[in-house]
Amino acid sequence: MTKLVRHILVLILIHISFISTDADPLVKFKISRPYCVFNFLETCKGVYGTSEALKEYIEAHTATDSSFKQLINDYKSLYLETTFFREGFPETRPSYRSVKDFLIMAAVQSNDIPTFKKQIVGMLHNTDAQLLISLMERADIYYEKIIWEQHGKAAIRQLKNLQKYQSAANDAFLALSRFYNSSWANDMPFTVALTPVPGKKGGTAATPHANVLCADFLTEETNYIGRMAIVLHEICHVLYAEQSRKVQFDLESFFFKSTSPYANVAHNFFDEGLATACGNGWSYQLLAGKADTSGWYSDPYIDGFGHALFPLVSQYLKENKSVDSSFVIEAIRLFGEKFPKSPQDYGIQFNHLTMYSDEERIPDRNQIKQNIYEQFAVSWLNFSTPIRGAESMAFLKESGGTQFIIVDRNHEEVFSALKSTLLDLANIPYNLDEKFVINYYDTSKRLIVIAKIDEGETGNLFKVLKEKQYMDTSQPYWKF
Repeated sequence: MTKLVRHILVLILIHISFISTDADPLVKFKISRPYCVFNFLETCKGVYGTSEALKEYIEAHTATDSSFKQLINDYKSLYLETTFFREGFPETRPSYRSVKDFLIMAAVQSNDIPTFKKQIVGMLHNTDAQLLISLMERADIYYEKIIWEQHGKAAIRQLKNLQKYQSAANDAFLALSRFYNSSWANDMPFTVALTPVPGKKGGTAATPHANVLCADFLTEETNYIGRMAIVLHEICHVLYAEQSRKVQFDLESFFFKSTSPYANVAHNFFDEGLATACGNGWSYQLLAGKADTSGWYSDPYIDGFGHALFPLVSQYLKENKSVDSSFVIEAIRLFGEKFPKSPQDYGIQFNHLTMYSDEERIPDRNQIKQNIYEQFAVSWLNFSTPIRGAESMAFLKESGGTQFIIVDRNHEEVFSALKSTLLDLANIPYNLDEKFVINYYDTSKRLIVIAKIDEGETGNLFKVLKEKQYMDTSQPYWKF
């Protein structure tokens, strides 16, 4: 059999395996009014992962409405962030869900607020559930007036335009699921919940939640293939998260066994880089028939890694192969070639980190997170408090990746505890009368960053680190 014949047979088999029935597609697109209203409230609250363009639009139409401001203040009093972890997964690949995830999934699958109310029984305390429903009913009036009355027809038109790519999305989903070696069942539906953002330009957001992807779209946009590439990028994150425990541990071992100085940072960027190569690279080319020559991701590290991985990803998908040890070895090499100074780059090292603080108030903790998100692309963040707590001390001893400690109170007590846990700290002189940053690699090759600052200075701290960009490992102590 000639190579050409074998290649044609492979293409035919791949095409047959891609066929999905129009009667029951795996990937479906919809607009859910309950989710749109929920996202409306989340956006007004300024939650990370919502559209700034939509927030600005809403604020412009409610600037003088005191009742609306009270509605948003009432919503801010609700706490929906309770999270639980699933045991047995790699430490660097934690599997978790939040109450908000389940609320969002229930909202997407509901066509009206009364149905949503029934779906969320038991997810929240009854008092909180009743308050949430009451706030959504009040917000629904504003949503109708501000968004749907003026842009509803355009939203439905855009939904139909994107639904034209539903069959292609099914094909891509099945191919990517095999490539990721994901445990996703081929009969498990996946819903893309679309949220309209008025206008032609502006920032949009997309967030995955188990078998639901919530994705904004502009009511006047025309680049539907570009929007689909974003959708498939986010779907890749779901497929990565839903790899089996064995696959996840195997992938971890491929990185950990590498002796390359770039293995750790390539590992930290692997999820985003791979999703960019698959979604913005391979999927776009599949839909458009040509590669997207524009930038794929706003963060230069993710964009660069995604472009570097694109030929390798295309080869594996063409050959119907799944990510394996050879793929990981080549990905590490490509990352080092693209970013030779990455081990000294704060932007690289902060992509995956554990952060410690004595700030236990939830709004202030969220503000610290928001401050670092504004300066750095952080794909994974574990926030532990208080610093001297048993859990934090255990993390400092055992967890991998960058360890970032913010000491803005109880300075002497905290540094005494740190010296007993981080033994290398004893070799670095410091002056508690100064504000400073200590950064060094410990014996486990983890980056340790300790910032001694005043309360409320985290925003400025992250700005300074962003401007500095590279650490000087020969000078582990510098004044802030």
